[in-house]
Amino acid sequence: MLQVNYRVGSVSETIVYPYLELCQSQYVYYTMSTPAGGFTTDTSLTLLVGTTDNTTVIITPTQNIIIPENSQDPNSSYISLKAGSSHVITLHCLQTFLFEASIVDLTGSKIVSDKPLTVMSGHQCAYVPYNVRYCEALSVNVPPTTAWGNEF
Repeated sequence: MLQVNYRVGSVSETIVYPYLELCQSQYVYYTMSTPAGGFTTDTSLTLLVGTTDNTTVIITPTQNIIIPENSQDPNSSYISLKAGSSHVITLHCLQTFLFEASIVDLTGSKIVSDKPLTVMSGHQCAYVPYNVRYCEALSVNVPPTTAWGNEF
């Protein structure tokens, strides 16, 4: 699977399926983004990709988000998930789940799963440094916390 971000003046590519199998009973990930640029179209994004069938995932955002109530139903109704509240979903192998929020920074949102995931996190239009005039798409593959501080 290949992710390609395109925005006027910006194209980037990312391989989206790498993950770490660490034989853990629990995997914890924290999202990252950048401060919002102030435009209503600026969106902080996190993409979860299942690596194994029947993966239980708990999402706890740092900001209010709106997500499908049932990750298995394409016609699911949407629910508002308040900052600090948790919602449980199930993902299967190569199934994706995207959550996003406009104008706010989702950095520090917590993802906990019972099997490894691929977690891509970033911003649709990041201003780095913050006071520059133009933005670029920004995304990073987030490793689980048990892999932090290790060499890859």
